[in-house]
Amino acid sequence: AAPALLKTFKPFFVDFTLPLHVVRGEQAKIPLSVYNYMGTCAEVYVKISVPKGIRFVGHPGKRHLTKKMCVASGEMEPTWVVLSFSDLGSSNITAKALAYGEASCCRDGKALRHLEESFGDRRVPAGRDHIKRSVTVEPEGAPRAYTYSAFFCPNERVHISTPNKYEFQYVQRPLCLTRFDVAVR
Repeated sequence: AAPALLKTFKPFFVDFTLPLHVVRGEQAKIPLSVYNYMGTCAEVYVKISVPKGIRFVGHPGKRHLTKKMCVASGEMEPTWVVLSFSDLGSSNITAKALAYGEASCCRDGKALRHLEESFGDRRVPAGRDHIKRSVTVEPEGAPRAYTYSAFFCPNERVHISTPNKYEFQYVQRPLCLTRFDVAVR
């Protein structure tokens, strides 16, 4: 078959970038961008959701935060949220955006009329997007490196030296070993 050119285009979308790693207890300002390439101005509602262990700074106890904005046709509108991280490990943060396109909703980037800030609007959205990003929360403090030694002698004697950390170190048994002695200092 002859090659064909395929062009994909999304006329409305939301995007945000998270740092790969944050330190527990740290606060981070997260920029969000809403892009409108539809033919009309869009009244946009962006709902940001965070899991347990991440908080919105300035909105205690909330797991979801909705921001309302007006995005002119062919434009991008930035916004941001400040998050505080408390639980270690990887967490997902999601953003859902609904755009209601109306030719008269914006003037100089401002909404002309105020509607209830919720996702329960009965109008049919002209555009929608959903995005999920991950962030890893690491413990505070400085990273440390430990060195472990294992010596294998030609007569199949094994000497293992470990730091005083109360950890196990596994060493594969030499093939000719029939017995072993343990010496602890």
